Amino acid sequence: MGGVRLEVGEEFSTAGVTVTEAHIVSFAGVTGDFNPVHMSEEYASKTIFKRRVAHGMLTLSLALGMLTGIDAFEGTILYGFDKVRFTKPVFPGDTVRARFKVAEKGEKAGMTLLKLKLEVENQRGELVLAAEVLVLCREQLTHHRSP
Repeated sequence: MGGVRLEVGEEFSTAGVTVTEAHIVSFAGVTGDFNPVHMSEEYASKTIFKRRVAHGMLTLSLALGMLTGIDAFEGTILYGFDKVRFTKPVFPGDTVRARFKVAEKGEKAGMTLLKLKLEVENQRGELVLAAEVLVLCREQLTHHRSP
């Protein structure tokens, strides 16, 4: 199978990741974000969510981790984010999946700059996160298509 360059319009979907208690506690420990809406069921029960929610940035981080699991994006360098929106809460036990679409392709510092439209959905097909992700990659970055 020969490699082909990533082109505008190509889409990629990931397998799911189930958000666990360990994800939430570990993320809080690494970031220092111990907001009780994430850590206290009693506190969260009095919020609009009625129960604990995962950190929005945890969901975004999981999506980026899922992106690196796609062979086409191996070795890319995160350049930035635009228009990040957390549209619905992610609860412990939810399974999230990411979909990336190459929206734009340009050049930055001798590397290919890709703008990816990111959508993350939960197991019910509800959009929980939307963003534009900018990544840098070598021009020779290729992926393989199945015959």
